[in-house]
Amino acid sequence: AWAFKRKRYPDGPARKLKARYCARGFEQAKGIGYNENYAPAAMWATARLLLIASILLNLEATQIDFTGAFLHAPIDTLVYAEMPRGFALEGCAWKLNKSIYGLIQSPRNWFGHCSNQLATLGLNKSPADPCLFISSEVIMLLYVDDGLLLARDKAALKRLSDGMKMAGLHFGEEDSVAGYLGIHIGRKSDGTIHLTQAGL
Repeated sequence: AWAFKRKRYPDGPARKLKARYCARGFEQAKGIGYNENYAPAAMWATARLLLIASILLNLEATQIDFTGAFLHAPIDTLVYAEMPRGFALEGCAWKLNKSIYGLIQSPRNWFGHCSNQLATLGLNKSPADPCLFISSEVIMLLYVDDGLLLARDKAALKRLSDGMKMAGLHFGEEDSVAGYLGIHIGRKSDGTIHLTQAGL
């Protein structure tokens, strides 16, 4: 089935229009179409802690949004999918080589793939939050396909960005963390941070 979405800025205006083909994951049977499906999500306590650290330590921050994240992760089981409307050939089906949206195991496959690629770049998972990755230069919080990156200088962020691109992690980079997870993060002149969701 096709899914259409209007992605918005935190204050409401449309940011981009998205269309994706989604598998009918609710028809999958454990042990046949998938084995495990658990994938962690970042804790909001971790996000708040990082925002506080960015103030106290005067860290550079940026937000990234992985492009078609699930589509980059290899699939871990044999899965066939019905071809999408408008592209179907009678008597044919797709044999999936990558995870697609809608599969029960796609979030898990993406998290495993992203974690492995980040590990090759020197970012290791925190024992306190599996979505928090730490290296000697950069801290990264991963929330499904959104990343919050903090470092002491922009050069470290640039080195990590270049490394992720070389590792095949495709993403769009924002100028700041102004719209992380749909929340506007405003930095005030007194050093404080103000969180709002005017679009809601």
